[in-house]
This record gives sequence, structure tokens and C-alpha cells, in this order.
Amino acid sequence: MLEVLISIGILAVGLTSVLSFIPAGHSMAKTSLVTDQAAIVAANAMADLTVQGFLRVDSLANVTSPVMIDPIGPSTWPGVGFNQTELRQNGVLSVPSAASPPRVLPASAYVFRARDDVSLDVPDSDATPVTNRFIDGSRSYKGNFSWVALLTRPGGGNFVPGDEATLSIVVFHDRDPSQAMVSLGIFSSGTVAWTAGPLIPSRQNNEVIRTNGVCLAASGVGPPTFRRIALAAINDGDTGAFIDFDGPPLGAVPLYAVPDAVAVIQKTVTLEGSSPYSE
Repeated sequence: MLEVLISIGILAVGLTSVLSFIPAGHSMAKTSLVTDQAAIVAANAMADLTVQGFLRVDSLANVTSPVMIDPIGPSTWPGVGFNQTELRQNGVLSVPSAASPPRVLPASAYVFRARDDVSLDVPDSDATPVTNRFIDGSRSYKGNFSWVALLTRPGGGNFVPGDEATLSIVVFHDRDPSQAMVSLGIFSSGTVAWTAGPLIPSRQNNEVIRTNGVCLAASGVGPPTFRRIALAAINDGDTGAFIDFDGPPLGAVPLYAVPDAVAVIQKTVTLEGSSPYSE
């Protein structure tokens, strides 16, 4: 009898340990799905920018670096000095001597929102099949992922065809369009400090500053740059954090948190001018 009781106790401990892995596994699976989808969205965004004409100088309404391509507008990026740009109405067919006006439709109507997570009509009965949800003849989608782009040239100033520029794509998951980026203060020697309290009301600081999140380093020497957080640890007083970024080390720079951003990629691109492909 004693052996049976001991065996039951050992079995109970083992089963409890196995059950504890289920929530952790679910969380990791969700994170992996978001990360995987974000990488796909970022790659598609690079292609969208080229196809739509955002890398052709004559098809942009503002060509002074740094240029932020964001349908929400510059109010989301205060204090950094981004120039908001729009695609001209004729896109890649714009003529330098007679540039067309910016498009009337909001940018979100033709770019920026990933067509992920197709919406479905799920019936109450298992006997009725699941069907796609349609809006105006197209499959409806939730659009949980969206993105913005930053185009910069090392010396600043106006973009010129043939320039090599840095294109950064930031991918968001469930972005809050009313939430601007958050100033964290000066980042130096791997740490940043802020006034005690939540960085964003109703949200925990570890949701804003977290591993795999994104920050913006606004350097006064070079152009601003988005960086992925490789490791983040908020201090015990919740008044600062240790942050390690991917890529080369940063000096003492103003640092901003980019809420809801889940990925960032950068690529050197050559800006386009007139060519047989755009005439």
C-alpha cells in the first residue's frame, strides 16, 4: 500500500509538471506565429514599395530625408523631424517636369495593411460549412499586421535618383493608431531611465519595453534608425531598463519606444529615376 501511495504522489507531481508546460507552449506558439508572419509582411512591404513607386524620386510628394511613409501621419512621430511623404497620383508614371498631385485616397487604401487573417463566417451548427466573409466582392481580412517605412540618406537633404539610401520597414501587430511613440530619455551604456510610473497609461512597462520589440534611436550625428530589442530587463524600481539591441552599438542618443512594433528590417536601396520601365 505504501508503494502505491508513493507512486501516486510521484505521478501527480509529474502530471502537474506536464500541465504547467501547456500555457507556456501556447504563449511560445503564438509568439512564433506573430514573428513568422511579421517576417513575411516585411518582405512583402519591400516589394510593395518598389511596385507602387515609393523608390522613384519623381513619384514622391516629399523627397527631403528622412522621409516617413506612414498613413497615420507625422503626429505619431513627434520630436524626431520626419518628413511625411505621399505617393503622387500617377505613381511610377509621374513626369519630373509636371509632377502629379498626391493621391486623394488615403495611403492605407492601396498599401500598408497586410492582408492577413482572412475573416470567416463560422456557423452555429457543425453541419453548416465555414465560409469566407466578403466585402464589395473581395475576401474580407482582419489586417492585424501593418507596417511603416523610413527612407534616409547619410548626409540628409533631398533625395536624388541614383542615391543609395537606407530603407527601414517596421511591422506592427494590432497597432493602436492613436498611440504615438514614447520618449524614454537618453540611452547610454546600455541603459535608459525614465520617471517612475507607466510609460503608457493602462499598459505595463514590460509590454512596451520587451525582447523582440522595437525602439527608435534619434541620433543628432546620423539619420534616425529603428533597432530591434535583443534583450530587455526593466529594473526593480520600474524607472529604467537595460536594453541590448541587434546590430552595432549605439552611443548616447535619445531613445523612443515604438509600441506594438514586432519586427524591423533594413536594406540599402538605390533610388530610381526615369527609365524605360517608368515611362
